[in-house]
Formats: sequence, structure tokens, C-alpha cells
Amino acid sequence: MATVVVCGGLGCIKRDVVPVGLAHALASERLRQATTDCSKDLTRSASLASLATSGSLNSLNDDDVGPTKAIDEADLDQTNYYELLGLEKSGIGVDSDMVKRAYHKALLLYHPDKGSAKYDTDAVFLAVQKAYDILSDKTKRRAYDSTNEFDDTIPSGDHEDGFDFYATYGPVFRANARFAEKLPVPDLGDADSSERSVEAFYAYWVRFESWRDFDLETQTNEIHEEMDRYEKRHMKKENAKLAAKRKREEMERIILLVERARANDPRLKIFAKQREDAKREKREARERERQAKEDAVKAEQEALQKEKDRIAAEKAASAKKEKEENIKRKKAKRRAEKLLRKANDESEEPMADLDFLQTVDNLTSEETCALAARLPDDAEGALAAYYTLLADYNFGQCWDQKGWWWQPASAARDQIAKLAPGVKAAIHLDADPLKKPLKLPGKKGVCFTLRQKGKAGSWEENVPRTKVLKPYWNYSWGLEHIDQQPSDIAFMPMVWGAWNADNLRASLDAQVVPEIKSGDVRWLLGFNEPDKPEQANMPYKEALKYWPQLEALNVPLCSPACANPLSDVDDSTQGVRGTWMRDFVKEADRRGYRMDYIGVHWYGSPSPTAFKQRMIEVYQAYGERPLLITEFAIADWGAKTARENANKPEEVLAFMKDVVPWMERQNWIAGYAWFSFGIDDPNGTSSALFDRNGNLTASGRFYQSVTNEDPDGDQSIKF
Repeated sequence: MATVVVCGGLGCIKRDVVPVGLAHALASERLRQATTDCSKDLTRSASLASLATSGSLNSLNDDDVGPTKAIDEADLDQTNYYELLGLEKSGIGVDSDMVKRAYHKALLLYHPDKGSAKYDTDAVFLAVQKAYDILSDKTKRRAYDSTNEFDDTIPSGDHEDGFDFYATYGPVFRANARFAEKLPVPDLGDADSSERSVEAFYAYWVRFESWRDFDLETQTNEIHEEMDRYEKRHMKKENAKLAAKRKREEMERIILLVERARANDPRLKIFAKQREDAKREKREARERERQAKEDAVKAEQEALQKEKDRIAAEKAASAKKEKEENIKRKKAKRRAEKLLRKANDESEEPMADLDFLQTVDNLTSEETCALAARLPDDAEGALAAYYTLLADYNFGQCWDQKGWWWQPASAARDQIAKLAPGVKAAIHLDADPLKKPLKLPGKKGVCFTLRQKGKAGSWEENVPRTKVLKPYWNYSWGLEHIDQQPSDIAFMPMVWGAWNADNLRASLDAQVVPEIKSGDVRWLLGFNEPDKPEQANMPYKEALKYWPQLEALNVPLCSPACANPLSDVDDSTQGVRGTWMRDFVKEADRRGYRMDYIGVHWYGSPSPTAFKQRMIEVYQAYGERPLLITEFAIADWGAKTARENANKPEEVLAFMKDVVPWMERQNWIAGYAWFSFGIDDPNGTSSALFDRNGNLTASGRFYQSVTNEDPDGDQSIKF
């Protein structure tokens, strides 16, 4: 204790001064913490943190700011600066204006010239001055707050069943929130909190930033003026190390608090169970769907076999009848020859050769081929004839007097449908079910570029479009699996082209191999239209050179997808000629290279029959490997403007309503992806899935409606 002389308007007086300041306050606080229950301070701190995060501090009126009663000199060592200025209601989070208001009130109470004789103790007055000096300065105030009384204990983490999680951890988090750099601080919540709010709470605390400063607390190495600069520098460095260590310990404490809270949070266990239940239900639903498909395939195969058996029985009966007729014809022929010889013998002028032998000859090959001419008028007979056509003639190319001149089985099917309304004689190639690794989550896919943000065709624009269409898989003509890729949609990287073995290997190692190892990538697409100069533009021998590198990734691999898959030219081949695909597959098969799918592109007229027949021809041309139709749409390659496009949107919609459900039911088609032209694209405006406002067109709405559960889609959609 020291004695000072204070002079004012009433003269000079001597006063005893008690020790004050940060050092003394720290010592007092430590002594107080050792002798008092910390639960009081914890409750106070929680209240202060609530104020600090609510944004209501500045709304305190004058009645809430400033001392309401004087502090005796004897109680100074038990009083902190907030209590001395009457700011205990606001506490941490005060601003300079609040401190100034409280200080002015304190002056009226403690100033030796203005206060009553009861409170004119200069020691308290000087302490008020010091409190104002510290709390009015943000840096000093934070340093003081960092070392002010605070219970930094956290729950042990070992709790018995039935403990109150929210009562145990809630106050601790609220107390520590007093040091938050970033406001507002989310609350722990309760048992009714949503999963989103709980995850947001822990996300905040995992990245918690504290402004707590330990510089004053760690000033263990005193620095004196008589020290040389090197010794002062050493002392400062040592003190800084101690402060940094305390800061690390503080953050480790916060991390441990978060870990223990997460380990004991009953909500996280509930959420985890809910997610697991959802996954299990999804797996069970997929299994039910798979079983249903297997049952449907089995039923279809059994029905088909039954039909084949019936047809075989009918053929046997017909053969027997034909045999009997042949015997009759032979007898008739012998009788006719006998009559002819007799007539010639008896005639004075032998008769000319009669062309009656045609009436007794066996049926010609032309007559045998003309099955369609013998189709009965009933539905059952039509189906029998149709399956006979498929069984005996593969594609069923035959001549018919009714005008089906050398038409394939698809045309026969259409004719049968007219003959027997209501009979679905769909093309069935009896393809084996796809092997499990070759099956996609669903057949429907989309193709959109996913370029960098801000560029045309960016993921920022196309990821939302992808989500809207609800596909089961997608690709972007590139290798990169972006972070924004929807987790419920399978991504297929595409090796668009290759012109250097080392660069190709480096790209695969950097962008594809890690995704395969993580399970995010399970399929790979080969080169894109290598037979087209505007696309990959690769000689087939060059593509063969790189193919083993793609095989080595050991995932299902799709062949190059050519603009012209069969070497002939029609409206779907974009004018591309040549034998690229046939040459590539022939040589790849000779070398034993692997192709799990045949990639197909198709841009033709809105003719379902032409599309289906083309797919069948491609399937049979390349060893009946499953098809992956990575691009298809209706296009008019001669149109110079959108108005000149000859295809109408309603024709495209009718085409989609026919071919998409058909593809969903063809076991040999592994997947398909519609190419969404832009609405202003001259060649494909009618095929656009989105209008100028980014909304789905009628075709887009139908494509969206097709699912594994509803392969027919919403057939009621119209323009």
C-alpha cells in the first residue's frame, strides 16, 4: 500500500492507495478461483455469451449500465473491472460507448470532489480510472478478458447412461462462446434440433476461432530497463513461445470438447441410424426391383418358350400335312404323266407338252419365304406367325405379295400390330441378361459439358440441369470428376481423344485412377467420334495403339462412339463416310482387346422404326455386345436457322415416347443419353430439353419422368 496526494476543487488530501492493475487483477482472480465455486462464474459467462451472440448489447439502456452501489476499498481485490464500472450485466462484448457511459456514472459515485464522504476513497477512484483505461481500449480489454476468471474445464466424456447431454455440454459451449471471433455463435440446441442445424453447430466449432490472448498470463520472464537488447529480445521470445503454447493448448481443449460432445451427442446417433435405415431400405428396394425384373424376364422367357413349343407343334403338324400333300401330288403327277402318255399314244397328232407339272411340284422357296401372306386375321395367329418369322428368318427378310418387299422384322411387327390391334409383338432378340458389373444404376443418362465456373457450358450452369432431369448416370466428354458432381448420379469419364502415350497415361493416373480406387468412378467411355474431323479425328490404327492403356484400368469399357457406326450413310450419320468402326472392331477382336459395350451415336429423323432397326443392326454387327447409346437426338443437318429446321417439337416428343420405353425394355441396351441441343441451335432446336428461360420443354418433362420404376414415363405430356 502506498500514500498519494490528490488535489481538487476542495483542496489537497492524502489517500492510501491499494494495488490495482492487470497484474494485481490476475493474482486476485487466481486467488478467487482457488477459493470459490466456479459454477457462479460459469453461469455468468453463459449469460454474457448469450448477450454477446444475440446482438442486443447496444440496446442496453442507461439503467443497465454503470454502478448502482459503491465498492468498498476492502473489496477491491475481489472485484473485477466490469463489476467496478457496473458492467456486469453486459460483461464481455461491451463497446467503448458503453464503457464511457458506465465510467461517467462511476465518477459521480467515486470522485473525491463529487462523491459523498462515504465513498470518497481515492484507492477505489484510481481503480475506476484504471478500469476505464483497460476496458475502453479494445486491445487491452481483450487481453484483460483473456485472463479474467474463466472455468476452462470440459466434461470428461465418460458418462453413464441417462445423463443429460444438453445440461452437461450446453453451458460449456456457451461459456467458451465468449471468446468467439466470428459471430453469431450457433447454440447446441436440444433433442428436437434438425440434422442440418446440428451439423452446422459442429462445423462452426471445428473451425472455431478464439480471440483469447495469453500474452499477459505468460509474462513469466520479467523484462527490466537495465537489460541489454539481446537479453530483452530473448525474454520476449520466451514469453511469446509460452503464449503460443497456451494458445495451442486452448485450441486443443476446444477440439477435445467438440470430439467428446460428438461422441456423446444422442442426436448424431439417431441421425446415423436414420441414414443407415434409409440406405438399407434403398438396398432392399433395389433388391426387390432386381428380383421383380428377374421374375419378369423369367416369365417372359417361359411365355416365349411356350409360344415356341406351340409353334413347333404346329410346324410339325403342317410338315406332316405337307408330306401327305406331296404324296398326293406325286401320285397326281404320275397319273397325269400316264394320262399324257396314253393320250399321245392314242392321238394321231401327239399333244404338245402340257405345263401341268407346276400344279404338282413342291412349294417354291419364294412361297416358303412369304410367311406374311399367310398371316391369319386373329391376334393369336398373328403372334404365332410373327415368332415363326423371327425364329426361321432371323431378321425376317422375306418377300410378301401384300407389299412388304424385303422388309425387316421391325416392319413385320408394325404390320402385325395393324392386323391385330392390342397385340404387342415387340422385337425380342433373346439377349442374355447383362452381367452385373456392366449394369448401370439405371439406363437413362445425360451429357452436359462441365467446364470451369464462369465459362460457357460450365458446371455452374449444367449441374443444376443434370439434377433436374434425374438421370442415373452422366458424362461431360472429359475425364475430370468435379467436386460439384451429384453423389446420387454415376459419373463416366470419357477419353475424348489421344495423341501422345505419355500424356494419356499421366492424365489417366491423375484424374481417373484415384476416382476408380475411391469407388467414385466405375465405368469408362472410349474415344468420341474418332471418324469425324471435327471431333477426336483419329485413324483407327492410332486408336488401337492406345486401347491397352484403357483396358489396364480394369473397369467396364465402352468402345469408341463413331458418327457412322456401320459404314453406310443415312440421315443419322452426319454425312460421315468410311469403315472406321468396322475396321477398329475387327482388328481389336483379332488382337483380343476388350470392349464391354459398343458406343453408338444417332442423329436421324423422328422415325422410331428407323432408330430401332439401326440399333439392332449395330448390335448384331459387332458380336452382340451390349449397346451404350451415348448420344442420340433428332437433327436436321441441312437447316441454317432454327426456323428452317424441318422437325417439329411434337414429332420429337412422339419419337421419345416410343423409343425410350422400348430401350428401357431391351436387355441388350445398357444405357442411353439424350443430347440436349440448345433451343436456338439450327440443327437440333426441336430436340432441346430446356427453353430460353431454363425451363424444361415438353420433351424435357417427358425425359425427366422416365425412371426405373416407370420406364414408360408420363405418356400424357403434350405440347
